Amino acid sequence: MIVPLFRYLDTVGDGSGTKNAIGNYSAGEQIFKFTNPVSAQCVVITTFIAHIAGPTNFALTGYANIAGGLTNGWTMHTTMGGVTTQFLDGEPIKTNDDLAHFSPKINHLNFNGAGDSLICPLESSQFGMVLTLHGGDTFQVILHDDFSTLTSQHFIIQGYTNT
Repeated sequence: MIVPLFRYLDTVGDGSGTKNAIGNYSAGEQIFKFTNPVSAQCVVITTFIAHIAGPTNFALTGYANIAGGLTNGWTMHTTMGGVTTQFLDGEPIKTNDDLAHFSPKINHLNFNGAGDSLICPLESSQFGMVLTLHGGDTFQVILHDDFSTLTSQHFIIQGYTNT
């Protein structure tokens, strides 16, 4: 049976942890993740979305409303069958412009003085394949900066489960 999947990455990986990644993680890494808990179930990820919002306008060289961008940036990884694979060719996301490199479908929303928002989707069709997670496999975003000035920052996966 195929069932649609829409999940926020969270700090625990099972949907029970913190989903809004707006903390100060400069002292140590914080991982937001999804872990497939069922060994007999395949989770197929077709889209990853980064959604970032801040209370002021975003500059090209900043990250959301963080002037000058991030110090460390964030990265994406999968751990499948015990093997960890890093996305983004080793280049972390540090600026709004980096997000544009990440996805050709980035969408910048301006709310007339009420803040800005970026929606940055990455679709597996860009690679000609889907990302399949089996039991125990994990998809994760690793943060290591201060995001406390943001209004919201969520990482979302979409796809389906196939049992």
